[in-house]
Amino acid sequence: MSNVNFEHCRNAPHLLIVTILFVLTLFVHSHDIFAQSNQVIQVKAFSEDLTVYPNLSLSINKGEFVNLNDKGMVFVNLKSSDLPVQSIKPRDESLEAASWNLSKGVLEVIIRKKSYIDKPIKIISSNGSGIEGIEVQFRGDKSISKQTNSAGIISIPLGLNEKIKSPDQFKIPGYDILKFSNEELVLISVEKITSKVEAAPQIVEKQSNQNRAKKETGSSFLQIDTINSLRSFYNLLNTIQRENLSQNDQLQLDQKFDELLTNITKGNNADSIDLLAQISDTTIVENDINKIFQQVMKDNTSMSKQRLALEEKIQMVIDKLNAGFENMSEESKENLLDDIEELESTLRNNKNELNENLNNYLRVINELKRRFFDLQELESRLSESERERKKEREIYRQRLLITLGIVLLFAFLIILLFYFRSRLKRQKAALIEANKVVKLTNENLENIVFERTFLLHKTFKELDTVLYKASHDLRAPLSSIAGISDLIKRETNNNELTGLLFKTNKRMDKLLKKLSTVSEIHQPGEFEQFDINIISNQVIASFSQTIRERGIKFTSNIDAQDKVLSIPKLFEVILFHLLENALFFSWIDNEKTGEVDLKVSIQNDNIEISVTDNGMVIDNSIKFKIFEMFYVGSEYSDGNGLGLYIVQKSAELLNGTVEVNTNSQGGTRFIVKLPTDGKGSNTLEFLSSLNV
Repeated sequence: MSNVNFEHCRNAPHLLIVTILFVLTLFVHSHDIFAQSNQVIQVKAFSEDLTVYPNLSLSINKGEFVNLNDKGMVFVNLKSSDLPVQSIKPRDESLEAASWNLSKGVLEVIIRKKSYIDKPIKIISSNGSGIEGIEVQFRGDKSISKQTNSAGIISIPLGLNEKIKSPDQFKIPGYDILKFSNEELVLISVEKITSKVEAAPQIVEKQSNQNRAKKETGSSFLQIDTINSLRSFYNLLNTIQRENLSQNDQLQLDQKFDELLTNITKGNNADSIDLLAQISDTTIVENDINKIFQQVMKDNTSMSKQRLALEEKIQMVIDKLNAGFENMSEESKENLLDDIEELESTLRNNKNELNENLNNYLRVINELKRRFFDLQELESRLSESERERKKEREIYRQRLLITLGIVLLFAFLIILLFYFRSRLKRQKAALIEANKVVKLTNENLENIVFERTFLLHKTFKELDTVLYKASHDLRAPLSSIAGISDLIKRETNNNELTGLLFKTNKRMDKLLKKLSTVSEIHQPGEFEQFDINIISNQVIASFSQTIRERGIKFTSNIDAQDKVLSIPKLFEVILFHLLENALFFSWIDNEKTGEVDLKVSIQNDNIEISVTDNGMVIDNSIKFKIFEMFYVGSEYSDGNGLGLYIVQKSAELLNGTVEVNTNSQGGTRFIVKLPTDGKGSNTLEFLSSLNV
């Protein structure tokens, strides 16, 4: 039975992993399936100055009202069929949606105060029922043309200070207005025109109210062929007795009326295509601008046609005047002159009004352009808001996934807890025993490390002592050899032999001095404040005789006014061996005068030593070897390969660096940088511990 439970424990993690993967897959795909039928939209409301509009209630696509929070935002679910958004209506009747933009899941709405009110108009027949599908034209601050709905109702936008004053502001083609009631719901009772001649006075009366032309009169029934307007036709009817007309005259009257009515109907149809009336709050801006442009072009064409027709009629009047001016009486001439002057005054007034209207139109266009650029700026700011919202949404999604992962991780850990519980019990005794072994081993290791470290310290100190003793004790026999060589020279006068002895003795003494220096840098002393100028000048002075004997052009620039914190012994060793190296290699080339330049300065809390010579060029292949112990890089060198090694080791003890730069035309520069922070390397700490 226990074996069966153990097998279940072994399979539990695998089952958990499969379950987690299934849940995650279901979560992801269910999100995609839901997104196909519904989309979560974030709605944000702003005022016209782009400040947040809080606590607002909106209806999208004539749906239910949703309430925005105090930050002017809310999340709603919209079906794919509801996109793009067709209409947005605030619950507050004094507000309206000026514009809206849906981008990347965010619907941003600009809210403004209404500059108009919607006035309902109902067109009814004589029996009180609404008339559907008829055109109603309204002339107010702006001209509007709409068709009635199934209930016979239209809605006309009126300015806040605009009112409907009289039924003359309405025109319903094919209908007579019988009654007019200006209440909260404007009721207009109409009757369809059925008789031609009987309806003529009413049509002419409405026509006269619109164009307000001067009354024209006809002379007799014989002038019927010259009549081209219903007003003239109506004046003709008032001058004749209809009951005395013959059947042929009556037929001629009917034909003339049909002709005039047909012309009016065509004109009304052309005029009824009011492009401006097709612009509403729900139409597309690009189409609205196109309709305005078409209307302007249409008006321009109409004005051109009217101008040509007017010029033609004026020319006709001039021709008539030329032909009959002599037969006119003085009174008629005076009346004609008065009419011409009145016509001129009217044309001037029309010109002023036309210019004023044109200026008004230009101001409106400029305002439209300004609003366009404002909307461009708004779009830019809304795009920035969209990027921030997308970032916030991504952070929210990541946090949601992290939270889900943590929950699943805890569930996984709980199952693992039961799984490992049995194993921990079995391993408990083994771990206790292993801990004892590890503890004993650690104790042994500590003892071994202590013993090895002690032996290392002791061995290093002994080697350093041997090096120090050897370098000092061997110099005494060398001094004796030098004295014996001098005696041999005096007794035998063998300069060649004694010269070799002196040269060998000198090289040996130089080697012992270098070894002594290597031993000394292992005990360099403590960090202290010292004057760079003093030590630098002392080192330069030690080479003054060499500089004179070899004829070397030596220049120096010690730019250090204040004392610095470092180990003076190491600074002196570095400077000495750099100068020794430069003075030798700039001298061995007999074809040119040796030149050595020394610069010491403080740069960025570092002591910077720069030594430049014009001697042999160091080949790139041996640059990394010249700092090795006992490495001699040139066959002309009389050294032992310890000078640059000492420079490198001394700089490393101070956490400094050494750079080598060569010139292809001859010359080498060594740059040493030593920190002045009073801290040494780990090697220096180790050497200090040996001295202790």
